[in-house]
Amino acid sequence: MSANGSLIAGLPMYDPPELRAIVDAWWEALALAFRAEGIAGVPDRLDRSLPLDALWGSPDLLLTQTCGYPLFGSHADRLAYVATPRYAADGCAGADYCSWIVVNAGSTARSVDDLRGTRCSISARISHSGYNALRGLIAPLATDGRFFGSISLSGGHAESLAQLACGEVDHGYHGSHASDWRRGWESPR
Repeated sequence: MSANGSLIAGLPMYDPPELRAIVDAWWEALALAFRAEGIAGVPDRLDRSLPLDALWGSPDLLLTQTCGYPLFGSHADRLAYVATPRYAADGCAGADYCSWIVVNAGSTARSVDDLRGTRCSISARISHSGYNALRGLIAPLATDGRFFGSISLSGGHAESLAQLACGEVDHGYHGSHASDWRRGWESPR
């Protein structure tokens, strides 16, 4: 535990500024439930200061959120599965989710194969919904290990949509839950 006797918690996966009040309310409810169960050191607030690897590797970690890809891959020795959130977003059913390939409204692409040779944006190579699921979809279609003309590493779902809106890429790939809270974008469809 830290010097003040408190552990740390973070719910970083879908915590953009626009949703901070909702994520904070979620944490307040979780913290209340943890305290009611007698868990000591439950922090009052989420820690948003740490990079993902530092958060996920902290010896003072009580609870965090991670994508399934690193949870069962690179961080399997440090993290333990507790639960899967249930998002009320298009394509999500219970604990299941889906990812979307998002193109600009003017795109002529109507199938995955129409994206051959285009510019793709992915969130991060540790993201299942923003990379790994797409990799599984595209791999059988690749020729000599290539399918897209280029791949841009955006750093997050919102950043992929921003690259798409600015015309830096032809399409982005991200989880339906990210699409649901970013519906304000006008150019992607």
